[in-house]
Amino acid sequence: MFGVSEEWNECFARLAQQMGITKTVRLLESGVMKVPVSFGFWKPVVLIPLGMLCTLPPEQVEMVLRHELAHIRRNDYLVNLFQLVAEAVFFFNPGLLWLSRRLREKREFCCDDAALIGTHDNQPYLQALIYFSSLSLKAPDAAMGLRGQSGQLYRRVTRILAGSTAVKSTPAMVWLYTGIVAVLLFAGVYISTGKQPVRNAKAAMVTEVPVTMDSAMLATLTGEFNTTYKNAHYVIGVAKSRITHLTINGQVIPPQQWQYYNNAFAAAVLEFKTHLEKAKPIFPSSNQQPVQGSDMMQVKL
Repeated sequence: MFGVSEEWNECFARLAQQMGITKTVRLLESGVMKVPVSFGFWKPVVLIPLGMLCTLPPEQVEMVLRHELAHIRRNDYLVNLFQLVAEAVFFFNPGLLWLSRRLREKREFCCDDAALIGTHDNQPYLQALIYFSSLSLKAPDAAMGLRGQSGQLYRRVTRILAGSTAVKSTPAMVWLYTGIVAVLLFAGVYISTGKQPVRNAKAAMVTEVPVTMDSAMLATLTGEFNTTYKNAHYVIGVAKSRITHLTINGQVIPPQQWQYYNNAFAAAVLEFKTHLEKAKPIFPSSNQQPVQGSDMMQVKL
């Protein structure tokens, strides 16, 4: 990366001041980036392709710089990071992905409007937009680039040529989309958090080595038992050598799914048998009485 001339630094600082940006923003040239991009929050930076300041007319360069400064003023870098995390976690949610694409498009609309403020001829900006969009390389996903995403160019150019105002791309509209994405994100987290423990327990029961059930010991048990198995809290009801009900982490498991938890049942009975052998002498089978559930509270496996 290389610094720019003092003249362009002064011009860049003047544009940032006009747009109400109080934080210090650096302008650098890069031999790697092929399109102008902006990134960073605490110490934002605008990177432009090496030689752009010499090849493009000054009016065109200022429009491009205003576009990138608009991203910094709106803190789009942080919003975009939030979107990337949401898309990575909820890649299976088409509604969230659609809203995220719409949010990116509205964001580019807003910055296009900022770049054209105070100008009477939008042709230089359109030429720059088309030129950078024609390049085969694109900016990193986390950076805010002039090019935007594929498929946006036609809508952006059509919108500018039609003389559309910022009515459809106001910050309030963009924040509305951000709020919807946030609601979907936290709703997905809540649903995933509520269901995940039981699914994990079920998967563990299917893949682990089978444990043999001690039927004789099971016949001596009756009542409701609380135990912990594989980091999951089980409440198991037992009566007449049969399981009567099952709850895992507060979620009631239907009888048709009990087969997936045979190992947990067998391990609980085995551990309780070991617990009794250590706690008191083993009674003869003829005098053995059913053991109530209260004797098995908080047995951890």
